[in-house]
Amino acid sequence: MIAHYDGQSFSYFRVVIKNMTKGKDYAEKKLLRFLSFRMRSRQEVVDYLRRNKIDEGFINLLVEKYQRLGYIDDDAFTKAWINDRIKLKAYSKRMIAYELRNKGIDNGTIEKYIKAADDAQYECAIRNLKKRYKGMDIDNKKMISFLLRKGFEYNIALKAVNDFCQKKGEV
Repeated sequence: MIAHYDGQSFSYFRVVIKNMTKGKDYAEKKLLRFLSFRMRSRQEVVDYLRRNKIDEGFINLLVEKYQRLGYIDDDAFTKAWINDRIKLKAYSKRMIAYELRNKGIDNGTIEKYIKAADDAQYECAIRNLKKRYKGMDIDNKKMISFLLRKGFEYNIALKAVNDFCQKKGEV
């Protein structure tokens, strides 16, 4: 069986596959695969589907469906992202907020959950110093500058460097 599609002759099977790859089933399959690796923000999902040239109508339908099902949840994503970045990467609040803004999370949501990072900032700064300056004799100014570039506040950086040097016996 021969069908005509966009002025070209294709077999019937190829026409069905071509239509399916542009349809909702294909978009949903791509979305499920994307969501299977880790939690995603709403904006990440929308950007991913746009990059894959999915129709805007399908994007809106799929995002609404998976938000109702709880697979796309910016609040849960924000909490999980903050916890992971503190525990695994020892990032500062500023660095975490910057990443979340890049992922499409609004400032109100970030401010609501970033307060959990306040308690862990000192420990994160110490972990960064231990990782970077283990066994090295470095000037305090360089260590403070290092932490400031990582996004830590000055008072936290100063306290962390002083405690780090005292533990090493350098003060």
